[in-house]
Amino acid sequence: MRAVQITRFMHSRWLVLIMALALVCVAMTAYTNIPVEYLAGDRGLVLPSANLWIPNPHTAMWVNIGATLGLAALMVVLNRSYNLLRTMTLLDASLFLAMSMSTPWLLVQFYTGTPLCLTLIVCILLLYSTYQNPGRRKRIFLIFFLLSAMTMTQYCYAVYVPVFIIGSMQMRIFSIKTLIAIILGTITPWWIMLGSGLITTSDIHIPDFGNMFGTFYLIDNLQLLVAVLISAAVLVAGWCLNFPRMIAYNAHMRAYNGTMSVLALVTLIALCADFINLPAYAPVLFMCASFYMGRMFAAQASPKSYIPITTIFLIYATLLIWSLIP
Repeated sequence: MRAVQITRFMHSRWLVLIMALALVCVAMTAYTNIPVEYLAGDRGLVLPSANLWIPNPHTAMWVNIGATLGLAALMVVLNRSYNLLRTMTLLDASLFLAMSMSTPWLLVQFYTGTPLCLTLIVCILLLYSTYQNPGRRKRIFLIFFLLSAMTMTQYCYAVYVPVFIIGSMQMRIFSIKTLIAIILGTITPWWIMLGSGLITTSDIHIPDFGNMFGTFYLIDNLQLLVAVLISAAVLVAGWCLNFPRMIAYNAHMRAYNGTMSVLALVTLIALCADFINLPAYAPVLFMCASFYMGRMFAAQASPKSYIPITTIFLIYATLLIWSLIP
């Protein structure tokens, strides 16, 4: 009975609330007690990257904390709206918060990774609502409008454009009209900016993609690299263990899960190809990994499933302690 109660607690809102409170405490501790290595910002394709949006470090910290908590809330909304985990567990949100705490020096600054993850989960919510409903093609337009507009600040957003093109096919609404909505959504932000005179063609900055394969300083980024590698392993393990269940779902649920699988795959590829931008993709990796681990444990009937769940939390707690050591 005690094992059952602990397992239920792991899936409950109380653990989410505890993790949210812990995240705030960890961020405040890290901000005041460890030297924060702030990520260098740039002007993106035409606009400043997220690192430069909020010049005050204290304000940036609180905005990033609020955005991270908002991401966890949107994960709960996603599952409750589309029942992706096949149960009303909140474990995925708790795991996401634990993973976010494992890199506290990222948690205390507002940077591309946070708005990138927020944009993607909003786009997923919009995409899922279009399943076999051609009348909602305006939402496809909005998805690509958001991705295109945010690409002005960092090219990382453009990496995920293929995910939502494939996703529109999986939602069974892809047609000539959908393709037109995709094209119009992509060009409209640029059309507005250029047409209004806010930018000119000379303002467009093409990034040096040669830097994508530049030197990664292992010692300086070792803790982040370990956190990303562990999360990537958790993601792959969760996906493999869930695969037999996913292929047994009906076409509707397979479409939802197929989109999430493509998102996870593109994130893993981006981490390998664009590893200089490792921090930007880290929150998306955490979201995908926590989703698949949450799904796996939600499907476990064993009351002792709290043991491996606790083990995962302890691994990320160890990473947190490592990062807080001067």
